[in-house]
Amino acid sequence: MKHTIYLLIAFFLAPLSTYAETKAPMTITIRVMDENHQPIESATVEIRSTVDNSIITTLISDNSGQAEFAPQKNGKYTVQVRALNHSNSEAITVDIPSDIRFLNILLTSTIASISEVKVVAKKQLIQRVQGKTLVNVDANITNVGTS
Repeated sequence: MKHTIYLLIAFFLAPLSTYAETKAPMTITIRVMDENHQPIESATVEIRSTVDNSIITTLISDNSGQAEFAPQKNGKYTVQVRALNHSNSEAITVDIPSDIRFLNILLTSTIASISEVKVVAKKQLIQRVQGKTLVNVDANITNVGTS
């Protein structure tokens, strides 16, 4: 009788032990900041598997620059962050399970200055000016390339 009770207990506890090996019951908070340690809103956080480089999930940072990732199973993941007007982050490898609960990622600003703005306008083919109708021959498509 004791052996059957032990067998039943082992039968019911065996699936729980395999579940504990594959499930990662943790959340990793990823905080995206600029070089002044200000949060970057709407940054794209891409989580990939390091085994086959497939995308696991893509997250968007909130107003405080944070995104949360809850891995479904243990393993190695690669985290990469992109944001508009900022350089891409280096790929960071995270091994689950680990003691890492927070990832602080700094992105540098890459805003380029514009040296010149050139505005080009063309006249319309037909214009109405002070009750007159003007036809601009230069705007006609048949005059393209002629001099």
